[in-house]
Amino acid sequence: MPIDQRTKEEWDDFTEEYYEIQQESFATITTDIADYLTQIGVLPTQDFVDLAGGYGKYIPAILPAVEQYHLVDFSKKMLQKAAELYSKDNIQFIHTTQLDFFTYSAFNQYDCLFSALNPAMNSIEDLIQALRVAERYVCLVDLVEDTEELFTTIETKLYGKPAPSFLTTVVQFANENGLPWHQKEFTYTQTELLEKSFVLDYFAQELEAFPEFMTMIEHSFSNQTKKESTHTVTFSLVVLIK
Repeated sequence: MPIDQRTKEEWDDFTEEYYEIQQESFATITTDIADYLTQIGVLPTQDFVDLAGGYGKYIPAILPAVEQYHLVDFSKKMLQKAAELYSKDNIQFIHTTQLDFFTYSAFNQYDCLFSALNPAMNSIEDLIQALRVAERYVCLVDLVEDTEELFTTIETKLYGKPAPSFLTTVVQFANENGLPWHQKEFTYTQTELLEKSFVLDYFAQELEAFPEFMTMIEHSFSNQTKKESTHTVTFSLVVLIK
């Protein structure tokens, strides 16, 4: 699906805030994934594509193991941020959409295509195109679990359980087409200080419609204004081998 101009502008405006958020969240995921890719033989490699790579979060961990790093993103400001952070001769900054990237990329043009938390990678056609341009490996990362006891309880009651990750479809496709694959999960837990006022603001509209959730919040905080909260996230990496 084409990316509209409004979406591009929103991501451009979000660049600095997104960068700051990423500095605080589960910082070892990049090195953990790079270590695993090395362990299974994906790294080192020659031409490595980071599709929808934003400001280049994975560059520090992966660049030492590749000859050419191709960072692709539709946000011009994200790529400008990446260029400020990582000024290396073997990094190519490619300003384009995923659709256009697939359109002009040749068959087996790159050794490895990598894409992490990419909402545009969501169909079999996208996967087929990724396999077309990658000569050896396609590596996809998705967030498969994101839980905090109070937030998860309320959101599940409101919206039900989240839909399965696209990686489930990726693995099914690999099995049906005889493609070897690896899968690895990375789980991280943080203890955070959660303020009651933040929860009330976050769920303000929902509390108007469902006042019964207030009882749940009050019980969770036990008449306190703050409490320690455990936040757990799990990322899944699937590597398809051609």
